[in-house]
Amino acid sequence: MGFFDKIFSGLTKTRTNMEELEELFKNYKFESDDFYEELEDLLVMSDIGAETTDKVIEKMRLLCFDRNITKGYKAKECLMEILMQYLEIGDNSLKLSTKPSVILMVGVNGVGKTTLIKHLLADLAHDYEEHAKFMVSRDQVQYVPQLRSIDDEYPLCIRDFAAFGLKTSNIFLNRKSREKLAAILSETNLTKIADRPLGRASGGEKQRAYLAQALCADPKLLILDEATASLDQTSKHELLKMLRNVMKEHGLTIMFITHDPELIAAYADYELHLADKSGKLIKKGDKN
Repeated sequence: MGFFDKIFSGLTKTRTNMEELEELFKNYKFESDDFYEELEDLLVMSDIGAETTDKVIEKMRLLCFDRNITKGYKAKECLMEILMQYLEIGDNSLKLSTKPSVILMVGVNGVGKTTLIKHLLADLAHDYEEHAKFMVSRDQVQYVPQLRSIDDEYPLCIRDFAAFGLKTSNIFLNRKSREKLAAILSETNLTKIADRPLGRASGGEKQRAYLAQALCADPKLLILDEATASLDQTSKHELLKMLRNVMKEHGLTIMFITHDPELIAAYADYELHLADKSGKLIKKGDKN
């Protein structure tokens, strides 16, 4: 049972309500008011209450419209993201070391790893600190999503793609920006292929390009969502070794979502384990 289902099996008073909810998302039609009316009816019958239901439905409409949601499973993610703002799910206090470190987040599929990250980023963007206290601002955080719409015909070269991360409004880079970009490309082992179109890069090369772009923005916190999912074992280890070097060189904290216990054992300073509506932060051995 996924994190979403755990929440709703606890909220809904009958199994029938749960089945109706799943059926509603299965046949999800964003353009239909009937969807929101039926969702509202199901939420009112749960333990959320009428007042909170009104707020949830209002935010659900806005979020689905803003993200142009057309898929049922994406709508479920939106609803869970909103509900986490209103429901107390386990111990929602999370304290992480302020020292540079690598935190690997783990948990079964559907437990809410990506949703938690998006929720924290939304809190940061709105200076909302009811669920978490932040030592960084939103512009000091870089998030590298699991999937990018980069096909084989993507024409931009790796150098220009990485340069998008630089905090400059100028089309032409000054000397300082060029030197910074060159240093980061070298650090991420991309110098020799910097002029290659990103669409023709391998999976590992693409991930290093995404990392280079993020580093150009000078983050204090770097979040990567399953960046090793499509890589072979050698490339996975190469990327994690690179991340540990980046952590030391830039003095930043890295949060990395993964399913690979081998990577946790080899590279994590902390393991953040999500399960059953709660999380546990486990300090690992010294990796220096």
